[in-house]
Amino acid sequence: MIKFRLYYDKDKDKETEWLNGLANEGWAMKGFFAGFYSFEPCEKGEYTYQIDFSNKACSVSKDYRDFMDEADIEIVQTWFFWVFLRKKKAYGDFELYTDVDSQIEHYKKILKMFKTVTI
Repeated sequence: MIKFRLYYDKDKDKETEWLNGLANEGWAMKGFFAGFYSFEPCEKGEYTYQIDFSNKACSVSKDYRDFMDEADIEIVQTWFFWVFLRKKKAYGDFELYTDVDSQIEHYKKILKMFKTVTI
């Protein structure tokens, strides 16, 4: 299944909710390109999704990949600065930024990325 949606920095949480809603209905995201999301069937509620932002376009560091692997988190797709992540619900809760300071830094990173792209 393919769906088209456009989200922006302020809508990151809405995008995450949308992806998790589809996963709860039995659709796992398998790819993304320019607003087009592709999905494949999965067990209802099998995955929890989060969206992160990289410091580099279309890539993440080896340390980032290693950290995600150790936490049983799969990098589904990188696109531009977006990093789509998922974790099987059976492996526990999935939150990237759990304290206020890390959340502030995360949203500052998003703002900086959008400023750079705009310029």
